[in-house]
Amino acid sequence: MPLSPLELELVQIIRQEAPSYVENLRRLVEISSFTDDAAGVDRMAQTCLQQLSEAGFDLRLKHISPAGPHLIATRGKGEPRLLLLGHTDTVYPKEHALSGFWRDSFDPGQLRGPGVTDMKGGLVVMMAAARILVERDLLGQGGLSILLCADEETGAPTGRSLLLDEARRHDLCLVFETGSRLGPHQTTFVTERKGSARFSIEIAGVEAHAGAKKEMGLSAAEEAAHKIIALEALNDFERGTTVNVGLVQAGSAANTVPGSAELQVDCRFKSAEAGREVESLIREIATRTHIENRLESTRPVCSVRSLFEPHLPLLATKESRRAAAQLVQCSADLGVELTEEYRGGASDGNTTSEAGCPTVDGLGTVGGKIHSEGEWVEAESLADRTALLAVFAKRFFEGAKS
Repeated sequence: MPLSPLELELVQIIRQEAPSYVENLRRLVEISSFTDDAAGVDRMAQTCLQQLSEAGFDLRLKHISPAGPHLIATRGKGEPRLLLLGHTDTVYPKEHALSGFWRDSFDPGQLRGPGVTDMKGGLVVMMAAARILVERDLLGQGGLSILLCADEETGAPTGRSLLLDEARRHDLCLVFETGSRLGPHQTTFVTERKGSARFSIEIAGVEAHAGAKKEMGLSAAEEAAHKIIALEALNDFERGTTVNVGLVQAGSAANTVPGSAELQVDCRFKSAEAGREVESLIREIATRTHIENRLESTRPVCSVRSLFEPHLPLLATKESRRAAAQLVQCSADLGVELTEEYRGGASDGNTTSEAGCPTVDGLGTVGGKIHSEGEWVEAESLADRTALLAVFAKRFFEGAKS
């Protein structure tokens, strides 16, 4: 369907403002906001708070995270209620080799920097569209909220309860993780994601001198090796269940039998049932002793703990499919082909979906190579995705009147 005169006007405003979106992105990228850098995450939250306050939103900061405050912005209290979801933290420590913000000299259409698309580009899109919607009084009797989580990159251990509470108060949640590029004027968004869980397996052996008293030791590293082989054997690619031993630490010196070891294990699954099954198998492997006990009075001691509350899969529902279809239509009206994508990675959208709030993800900027030195964002997607959100939200709130 063709854009209405008001929608054409919104798009024109957004195109005119596009250079300011790039500058705002620069401002956010130049703030180091690694999850463990509480001061940096707080600075990100304060910067976003200022912009949303100037846009007319009511603001709350929730200081429940050692990573920095979670931010909630609201405007209007009626129905329907739309939740825009993002996060202020990144995976890049201050000392990371990648620093600053720049335009790629080989491809001027790409902007680069730490967190440039995951998800500081998404924050720019959310705040720009939200400001325009409020300025033009397009919320009608509805309500618009923005929730920015401070520790999404570590599984939102402190943000989870807040995500669940806010999701239950809203009719639809849009998540601004990165979209993918398929070709010219062809991008993706996300309608389903795998669930995820992460575990730490700790092994206590017995230290001994590797030369003089090797027989008096029990190697935690040897026990860990058996566990790694057993854990990796749990991968079932046909069912979509994956298990990855990503971090391995053991011992203190080459000439000492390792007295301790730790494994960090990540698993992904397509259903809650598959998640429960693989967790049970991981726990069984974790607590079983594999190496021969050569000492009468001692054996390796193994324990396992969850590093964060498991994320259930983000599954499409009738309501989220309806919203996805409307997003595809809005994008087509704007001249961009939007295609659904299924992803193995989890996001905070898994949690809002678990709360029963219809959730559509991947609506942030279009980019790639996230969590790496090559992270990039397509510059024109800042305006493209802002226009998509503005037009969709306008129609979403208008639909409540009819």
